[in-house]
Amino acid sequence: MRSVAERLAIVLATVLLAGCASVPTSGPVAHHTPQGANVDGGVRVDPLPPSDGASPLLIVEGFLHAMSTYQPDYAVARKYLTEQASKEWHPEDGVQVYADGVPLTDAGSSVRLMAQPVGQVDARGIYTTADEKADPIRQDFALVKNAEGQWRISKPPVGLLLSRYLFSTGFTDVNLHFLDATGSVLVPDSRFFASGDQAIQAAVEAELDGPSDWLKPAVQPIDTAGVSVVSLDLDRTGLVKITLGGMASSLSAAERQRLLAELAFTLSSFSQVTGLTVATDAGPWLDPAGRAVVTTASYSQLSPDNSGSSGLLFAVEGEDRKVRQVRNINDSSQSVEVVNGLTSPGALTANAAATELAAVSADGRVLEVSRIGETKARQLRTGTELLRPDYGRNGELWSATAASIRQLKVFRADAEVPVDTSAVPDLPVVAMRLSPDGVRLALVLKVGKATQVGLATIVRQGESLRLGSWRPLALAAGGATSGTASDIGWTNATGLAVLVTGDSGDSSVLKSTEDADTVTDLGPGDVGPLVQLAVAPGRSTLARSAEGSVYRYDGEFAWPLTMSSVSSLAYSG
Repeated sequence: MRSVAERLAIVLATVLLAGCASVPTSGPVAHHTPQGANVDGGVRVDPLPPSDGASPLLIVEGFLHAMSTYQPDYAVARKYLTEQASKEWHPEDGVQVYADGVPLTDAGSSVRLMAQPVGQVDARGIYTTADEKADPIRQDFALVKNAEGQWRISKPPVGLLLSRYLFSTGFTDVNLHFLDATGSVLVPDSRFFASGDQAIQAAVEAELDGPSDWLKPAVQPIDTAGVSVVSLDLDRTGLVKITLGGMASSLSAAERQRLLAELAFTLSSFSQVTGLTVATDAGPWLDPAGRAVVTTASYSQLSPDNSGSSGLLFAVEGEDRKVRQVRNINDSSQSVEVVNGLTSPGALTANAAATELAAVSADGRVLEVSRIGETKARQLRTGTELLRPDYGRNGELWSATAASIRQLKVFRADAEVPVDTSAVPDLPVVAMRLSPDGVRLALVLKVGKATQVGLATIVRQGESLRLGSWRPLALAAGGATSGTASDIGWTNATGLAVLVTGDSGDSSVLKSTEDADTVTDLGPGDVGPLVQLAVAPGRSTLARSAEGSVYRYDGEFAWPLTMSSVSSLAYSG
């Protein structure tokens, strides 16, 4: 029987664990760990094999610990299984993630786990949040005694089974990157691999495997079906040396450049990586400047965060609705009036270069556009309940109405561009916002008295546009409190801010990843209802109340009042 001290060690290991399993679970990685930061954020605790005479409960606890710690082929975890179960268990099939704080039920030889699912990761590392109404996970480990009289598990889970905490500490979110359909920007594609240097190999192989089905129609993947990784080495300086084989030598010069750019941005997810080289039997690949060592700087013009935006803040202030440029969010006296031709501007937006403004009139009936410095506006659209418009990276202006997503319109050089929205549910729209790369659209839709947050890809086909597959985000499954969403924005290429108001009337800003695997409540929670967000990569997150008070996020639920008498806010781009 395992001693009390041994059992306590397992419990502590479970709490401190930071090195979970990987999907996929193997790969020929050779690496020399650098002295700098690693993707692991905590303490790695090696799993222990089962002790002689361990009870069924201790066997299951040990298995859960061993299963959540990366090992090639999960050799230690398999020691907790019967011989037949070990042969039939395939940890590379994926990960089931369940809610924290769920105890095991010990009934002798029947040890069970029943928990609410949070999400799952498939064999490609793609995370999907669980439906809030999904049935609970019911796992009976069905222990039996082997020939030596030791308890062993005869029914392991499908793939890996991890609590939310163990998943969040043991898996690292890696953004693969793929060139968009226009060839002008790289688009992130989130994947999850076990924390540790073996994740680098998994990320490179996933890059070669191509984009997720959800993103694929909006990008132009390279045909790398015959390309393989011969070797991968991480040296002490953080340089990743990749040797490709198979059909790699047959890729065109343009395809090699694209793959170098994609790999450079993908491996930038790892803090210990400083650069990479790629070679085949034909020799090294060089970046556009002729360098063998490649970094994101080699392809900075393709950055999904680098929209060319000036990041300037504009506000509609006072009863006379003057548009002002806010030069210092902590000192409104430094704001300067912006000359423009907008008449009674309500919801405002500005293009990336901060040379043009667009606004819906205060009554929500007219969409106007005006060059900054000019005194005459162009009218693009009339209707009812027009929502705040949004400029894309390429200068397109997107305009939606509250009535339905089917009334979405896109304008390019003031001319309307056809857009197919049939892939998105025909529901009223609360808010929308284009991603910094311009290839994804974040939406808040109204479903009865509730709201649904989700993403759609933007697929470009010649001169026309269509919204690709709709992907709802279950924010509550990611850890958010319940409430009604009223606004949304992008904090970076893969991060969202969602404004939510609860039944009490207080509002909170939720920070979420684009697949809602992690959702954090930033507050403020105690200033009453808020109605608008202003967010942009690298800029302060702002929230406005209906009365015109503007609060700035300052960390740890701190939201100092910074402006007043504001009816609309917008960062350029």
